Amino acid sequence: MVLEVIVDISTAEIDRPFDYEGDDIPVGSRVAVPFGPRRKIGFVIGKKQASEFPSLKRAEYIDTPVDEKQLELAAFMRKAYNLRYIDVLRLLVPSKLREEKDPEYKRIYLTPAEGADAGAENLSRAPKQAEALSYLAKKGGEFLSVMQSKFGAAAVRALRDKGLALESEVHEEKRPRSALGRNASTVRLTPAQQAAADAVMSRPGAYLLHGVTGSGKTEVYLSVIARTLAAGRGAIMLVPEISLTPQMLGIFRARFGDEVAVLHSGLNAAERYDEWKRLREGRARIALGAAFRRVRAHKRARRHNHGRGARPKLQQRLQSPLQHPRGRPREE
Repeated sequence: MVLEVIVDISTAEIDRPFDYEGDDIPVGSRVAVPFGPRRKIGFVIGKKQASEFPSLKRAEYIDTPVDEKQLELAAFMRKAYNLRYIDVLRLLVPSKLREEKDPEYKRIYLTPAEGADAGAENLSRAPKQAEALSYLAKKGGEFLSVMQSKFGAAAVRALRDKGLALESEVHEEKRPRSALGRNASTVRLTPAQQAAADAVMSRPGAYLLHGVTGSGKTEVYLSVIARTLAAGRGAIMLVPEISLTPQMLGIFRARFGDEVAVLHSGLNAAERYDEWKRLREGRARIALGAAFRRVRAHKRARRHNHGRGARPKLQQRLQSPLQHPRGRPREE
């Protein structure tokens, strides 16, 4: 099988697929390929039975982070916005997937070995080791770095050398602002809010929700998204700037819990990868600030700062909350 691969190099001269020999893997797959004297990451965008070039080099399959619909989106964006193929593909995957090494953040985890209780009897002359082993047995396991900070590197290393503590690598999921959240309160929508939510759910389309700050637009978003999740779909919530993300994240986590993932430029690479992975695996179905698969509801929060010159219509607190784009008024 001949694979058509976009190599992860952003130059005009290389902005085209290169042929590689490989297994019959899905399009959208991530592969490692030899490219000149280097080894690079690439993405499969097509397959064919034969190539015009002889003696093809081989591509090694890693995983499949991009699906066919995303490839269609990438092709559209490349043509519509005159972008290089790899620059578009980089928007679809976290930066961790541009490296061949394991993208997951892993830490060494210690657990007590079988029969460690019997071995503890021989630690009468090593009280620090005995204390560490007792702690480990009570907890059932602990990260190496935590053990070293509590009992010292020498004591922990001795337990490992004696076979009383076993180590393994575990993935520690990086959750941005994991402590952020608050108690959810039950809110009953006003008739105007309910009418807006019902209209949005009545038929697909783009809608413009009018209302000044504090008029209750967010509750309409929450209601629509809750109904969208109940239908088995996902939702995107876009905020106008990163500084507003913590506030909105607290509101959404209070309502939807771990169904919410956040993606923005303020996250580090590990956080962005883990949040992307939760969305891709379906463990989270609401994204704050990013696109993902199987999306139905797409909401954008707008920041309003109307002074004296604001139009009276915008100052009405959801009295006429909804208009379809065909009748959209000019925004000021």
